[in-house]
Amino acid sequence: MIRKNKYNARKTQKDGITFDSVREAQRYLDLCVLERARDIQDLEIKPVYRISHKGEPICKYIPDCRYKQDGKIIIEDVKGIRTEVYKLKRNMMKAFYGIDILET
Repeated sequence: MIRKNKYNARKTQKDGITFDSVREAQRYLDLCVLERARDIQDLEIKPVYRISHKGEPICKYIPDCRYKQDGKIIIEDVKGIRTEVYKLKRNMMKAFYGIDILET
């Protein structure tokens, strides 16, 4: 039995990468165009951030992508629904590491 996504998102593959939604896959293709045009550099898909406090692991956060633009590192997440877990992880990334998440 195929389990339906609770948010009605359809997993999609592009360039051999499985994305959680069509929208996320399309954003990846858009970023690939920007990278080829040299508007962004060092595009990474699904980088892993281990969130810890005082050496104690709390959880991990896996955004959709990370890249450089104008010398600044951008961490981006394609969001349709901002779940409570996502909001908590976003706030921890800001509080512990000073990292803002770009939501698209």
